[in-house]
Amino acid sequence: MVEHRHGRTRTPEQAGAAPSLPAAERRAAAEAAWDPSQPALRAVRNHLLAVMAATR
Repeated sequence: MVEHRHGRTRTPEQAGAAPSLPAAERRAAAEAAWDPSQPALRAVRNHLLAVMAATR
């Protein structure tokens, strides 16, 4: 058995069955999914700017 980082144990077959992506591939996938023009992100950005302006 192989102990997972968070304490979960897995068999060696399970541990080898799901290899993790290299950091560069994870970063590329995350950057492709990040779209700052999404309405929710714009709303959060505008809210933060308003709060920052109000607390100056």
